Amino acid sequence: MKNILTNLNGWQRLFFVVILLIQLPITIFAITEQKEYIDAKFIAAKLKSLNEKESSPYNVEIFNLWEVSQTTYIPLTDLNVEINGIPKVENKNEIESKIADARKSGYTDKEIVEYLNNEWKIDTSKAKKLGVNDTVILNKIIAQSQNIFRFIINVGNNQNKYAVAVEGSGTSEQLRETASNIHNVAEDFYKINFIKNSVFILAISALISLVVYIAGYAFGWVYNGFRK
Repeated sequence: MKNILTNLNGWQRLFFVVILLIQLPITIFAITEQKEYIDAKFIAAKLKSLNEKESSPYNVEIFNLWEVSQTTYIPLTDLNVEINGIPKVENKNEIESKIADARKSGYTDKEIVEYLNNEWKIDTSKAKKLGVNDTVILNKIIAQSQNIFRFIINVGNNQNKYAVAVEGSGTSEQLRETASNIHNVAEDFYKINFIKNSVFILAISALISLVVYIAGYAFGWVYNGFRK
């Protein structure tokens, strides 16, 4: 290596110094400081395909954070993935009527829940253990709505945030897996994007180096011609 450097002429030595001290640091900086943002719609298409392939019990939607009301979303790390334990009922219309009549008659929601437990054998013990109050239990039984979880994920070295809404009625483990898949899919987008951009930056840098070398060689060739 020492012999190679020693045999370089003046123009080649100048080129080597410029590349090493100027262009190389700029190239490294450009690669490491990438801050490109990927729109949520591109990630959403991938998530939809993944859901269909894996037959997930959850419907997933992902949004750019500025598109939603952030007050209804929590950090992914704070997501309580325990299902709320609301039991599904087959005779919903009849039970809905019973609850409405009981409320009109002045019974408290706690008393109505106890009645459903004892007389209709509707097990609300899991919901109780998870801290769901009686009013929410009754409203959920009436609506029989699916569970909706809203959270925020940080991707791309935690520089970019997305709002995610997951709706469905799977198990806690399935919800954990779904949340993990969403985060992984988004991260893969940024990793692939980082690699593609890095290759492009390196190619541009190499092209600039080639142009600089050719320009320096041509200038030296013309300069030496005048000297002769």
